[in-house]
Amino acid sequence: METKPTWKELLHQAAQAGAAGDYVKAGTCFGEAKLAADPEWAELIDTLHLLSINAQVRELELSQKANELEEMLDKVKLLDNVKTTLSHFVSESVIRIVEDNPENPEAALARKEEDVTILFLDVAGYTRLSQEVSPHGINHVIEKFFSAFIDDIYAHHGDICEPLGDGLMLMFRSEEPKQHTRNAARTALAIRKILDRGQAPMPEEVDLQLHLGLHSGTANVGSTRFEGVAGSRWTYSAYGM
Repeated sequence: METKPTWKELLHQAAQAGAAGDYVKAGTCFGEAKLAADPEWAELIDTLHLLSINAQVRELELSQKANELEEMLDKVKLLDNVKTTLSHFVSESVIRIVEDNPENPEAALARKEEDVTILFLDVAGYTRLSQEVSPHGINHVIEKFFSAFIDDIYAHHGDICEPLGDGLMLMFRSEEPKQHTRNAARTALAIRKILDRGQAPMPEEVDLQLHLGLHSGTANVGSTRFEGVAGSRWTYSAYGM
């Protein structure tokens, strides 16, 4: 004949079940222990049972918060991924302005007069080249060609303001006008040196020549907004002579 567990053994089983997360079994054991115990132990068993219930509630709350935190982290990762991807299409100037003025970026991006230097790069003979090379091929050539200049552009604090298909519009800014002029000129000279050394990659059958133009002065710098029924499109550039 099987011997029934004592109320102390039932309490021990309840504790083990609670520690293992089996709160249903723990509740059953507490109930059986209360029935088997002497009346003076009933209050203690009820207290232990209540503590077990509180532990279950707390565990559920922590589990819910952990799930919420995990969902939040997933959203943060997603936003970081979106931000990283969008940063490839946005100029460094815009990124810096938004990061420095997170509460009101639109006001910070508003147009204002500013002394700047603009450096234009333009591929000569692009029309002829586009007739001789496939669209995919010419895109590859232009990307590789201009990529040879990127390090020098950033090293001299230049910003790619507008990619123009076969050309680039670079903007140089500084609180000291002579400084941004020097930076732009040094960039142009660095690009000339790269071209003279043949360090700008291109297929052997393609002969690319580059025109460079520099201008310093006051320009209207900031965002331009094109509004339509379907939405809006913003650009950040410099306008003027």
